[in-house]
Amino acid sequence: MNIVAIIVTFFITTKVYGNKPKLVYIDSPVNVEDFVGSGFVGYVDGSGVETMFEPAYPFLPKNFQMTKGENGSLYLIDGDRRIRKISSDGIVSTLINNYSNLSFYLLASNGSGLMISEARNNDGRNLFTISEQANVFPIKIINQTSLTNLRFDGICMDSQGNTYLSANHRIYKLSVTGILTVYAGSGNEGSADGKGIFCSFAFPKHLACDKSGNIFVWDWYNRKIRKIDINLNVTTFSGGGGSVGGSIDDDGPKNSASFDSDGIYGMSCDDAGNLILASDSRIRVVDKTGFTKTIAGGNGYGYKNGKGQDSLFNTATDVVSIGNTIYVAESRYPRIRKITVGQNPTKKPVDNISIRLSAGITINGTVGKNYSIESSSDGGKQWNQVIQLDLQKSPFTWYDENSVGTNKLYRVFESP
Repeated sequence: MNIVAIIVTFFITTKVYGNKPKLVYIDSPVNVEDFVGSGFVGYVDGSGVETMFEPAYPFLPKNFQMTKGENGSLYLIDGDRRIRKISSDGIVSTLINNYSNLSFYLLASNGSGLMISEARNNDGRNLFTISEQANVFPIKIINQTSLTNLRFDGICMDSQGNTYLSANHRIYKLSVTGILTVYAGSGNEGSADGKGIFCSFAFPKHLACDKSGNIFVWDWYNRKIRKIDINLNVTTFSGGGGSVGGSIDDDGPKNSASFDSDGIYGMSCDDAGNLILASDSRIRVVDKTGFTKTIAGGNGYGYKNGKGQDSLFNTATDVVSIGNTIYVAESRYPRIRKITVGQNPTKKPVDNISIRLSAGITINGTVGKNYSIESSSDGGKQWNQVIQLDLQKSPFTWYDENSVGTNKLYRVFESP
């Protein structure tokens, strides 16, 4: 089911919990489950929940970031600044570990095998191209040889391979040809909408790009989500605003929705252009009208899988949307969880389990001895021998395949 249809069928059911945020849950089946990571701290590659990640010490959210790779794979910067790969079937491996003493911080991909990462060492910081084969190449920026004065807080890529970065109250664009320019923002702290450099941001952080080339900005100090369209028009996409330090985190229409001072740790656009948010203890979505709703979590902090409204999250630091599936990185008890939107959860069959309609009896006896099993159809008035057998293991359950639809009693004797 395309998530476009899912968004269309949303309806509003606002729940108010005293001083807690107003939650507006999406009207679509949501199921939360574990994908990879045990929740224990460590460094173990492998499969599924039998793996471990280092958390971002001291649980700094922006240091446990995730991006989409080829064929439904994911890449994650763990707490030790290594890059881990997670395949679509949940196999965790290490792509890059301790490369030339670099510490990786920000990671972005357009999903076609091209990745850009910011990395730092004793010589400062720079940007690197990383291939799926773990080849690392420094990016030559034609018009700026050093990035020492820029501290990037967010990164994303468009479908053409251009990279966008947030720093110094501006959004920068690094073209595929290596030209770094100011894309939007005057550099003056503020919240004015406008066009290109004739607008202002206040400590912009996380970025996301949709398929149409629109850039979404978490304008941290303004507590707003801003949108930069392909014509460089900068508008407020969602959020009523307010100064940093507030605690309101309400869902609702564009001008009513709010985000607290730590309201967004990561963002990702789905195939329909909706913006998915990692919001600490909640996973939220902002549709094309700017209406913000909750997909999962929201009733406190914790760890619980199941239906969206019943699930719990703790330090959700990033999200990646692939089809109808949303992957959530959680830093404090490091794991990646999987949210399926738009379909009811399916029961998973377990091997070697079968259903018997026939009745039977369990023998706790001596292996090698002979036993006689009798049955009665009249409540125990008359007994008839059914079978004699040599016990091969104990305990052993014997089933009467002819008992379906009958009401029988059974007893067993050790033969002399």
